[in-house]
Amino acid sequence: MRIHKYVKTYWLAVASVVGIFVINTLGFLDTATGSALGCGQDWPLCNGQLIPSVWNSAVVIEYTHRVSVLAGGALLVVLAIAAWRTCGYLRSVRLLVMLALLGVAMEGALGALAVIYVNPPSVLALHMGIALISFVSVVLLTFVIGRERRYANVPHVRLIPAARWGVGSFARTAWWTVLYGYGAIYIGAYVASTGDGGSFQGWPIPTETYSMAGSAFFVDILHRSVALGYLLLMILLVYKARRLRISVLTRLSWASLLLVSLQALSGALLIATHLSVY
Repeated sequence: MRIHKYVKTYWLAVASVVGIFVINTLGFLDTATGSALGCGQDWPLCNGQLIPSVWNSAVVIEYTHRVSVLAGGALLVVLAIAAWRTCGYLRSVRLLVMLALLGVAMEGALGALAVIYVNPPSVLALHMGIALISFVSVVLLTFVIGRERRYANVPHVRLIPAARWGVGSFARTAWWTVLYGYGAIYIGAYVASTGDGGSFQGWPIPTETYSMAGSAFFVDILHRSVALGYLLLMILLVYKARRLRISVLTRLSWASLLLVSLQALSGALLIATHLSVY
């Protein structure tokens, strides 16, 4: 049975998804609580020590984040080797492995720059964006490996018939949505890094004016407008997927729309709770 060679790699990929999700969550917590300088401006040491001798909440959060990045990076290297050996014949697997590894390496480098240069908002936002690329790469890699495991003993399976009318149009819309969504998330991360989001109330339209908020008003309006465009693009994606009547695309499009809707709801909750960390 060919299927057995995929099982270990698949569950290793699932563990990597969980691990990177935890890493990203700790990183967001690190930024949201202002703990990024818990280890001072030292990197990779923490306050000049391999294991800090003085602890407080900021040190715990920052040090735990750094250790999690190291452990997650090691796990990702093991997954990359296993995936390459198991499914290296697929171009998508090779591409996703390289993206994930490159993303983690860049994430670590940007994290170091953020510490050394005292958390400039642009670097913090880019750090978050790269972290999301790593996470998405591992999620997609897990999906592809899971598909290979499921259909390993079924010859000539084609999940998406490329010749079907409308697939090309859907694919173009999906790619534009990816690029637009990444830009939208980066703008949101920048707003979060500057702390300007806490200056506004009212949703979806802020109640403040330019005279009250200054230049931050335009950044906030840009963020909300781009977020609305992202939601509309997701609705278009669901519409095109339903017209194709390809079940896997329809399910994934609905899932994407649900997640973006929850993201918008969480933005409203952030305003209502004055940027509550939870």
